[in-house]
Amino acid sequence: MRFASWTGLALLVLSAVGCNNSPVDRINSNSVGNSAVEQSDVKTSELAAPQVNADIKSWEQIQQWVASQHGKVVVVDVWSTSCVPCVKEFPHFVALHEELAGEIACASVNIDYYGGENEKPEDLKPRILEFLTSRGASMQNFISSDPDEDVYKQIATAAIPAVLVYDRGGKLHTTFNNDELKYGPEGFNYADDITPLVRQLLAPDE
Repeated sequence: MRFASWTGLALLVLSAVGCNNSPVDRINSNSVGNSAVEQSDVKTSELAAPQVNADIKSWEQIQQWVASQHGKVVVVDVWSTSCVPCVKEFPHFVALHEELAGEIACASVNIDYYGGENEKPEDLKPRILEFLTSRGASMQNFISSDPDEDVYKQIATAAIPAVLVYDRGGKLHTTFNNDELKYGPEGFNYADDITPLVRQLLAPDE
């Protein structure tokens, strides 16, 4: 998906199928002041400033972290600073983490890194941390050391946003994406789709 001269059409399609973290999108997201970030529905000034960190890890290492959370429902939000739907839903991800802290484990996985010859994940960390801090993202945060296309293959999705929900036993229960427009033109969201599933998985067994 490219942000080109067809701005209106591109944004409409983007909302429906998500964001493929293309090189053009990455160039346009060199700071968290880009158009995607500005469309967040939470004002930075209204948020506290908890301690925020981000670890650079491979997808395999992230899966090891998921496995270490045995006994908890785990929510992994895969996003990028150039993805409008990702940024729009991110505050609701933060809210879920804050509301159910102790009962669930949340991790954000940024995939701004695309494996360019002159780019390293470390180079992207300052702008990603700036965004995470502005949103009060005190959960576990990762920056993928694998290129974005490799992550897409790992999670079997064509575009972001994507959210993976694991049950208490560490088994992947549901991967939320909108590759097949399953959630309609607006895509999935936390309020209607992810949070209810998390509560369902937290409910005691009958």
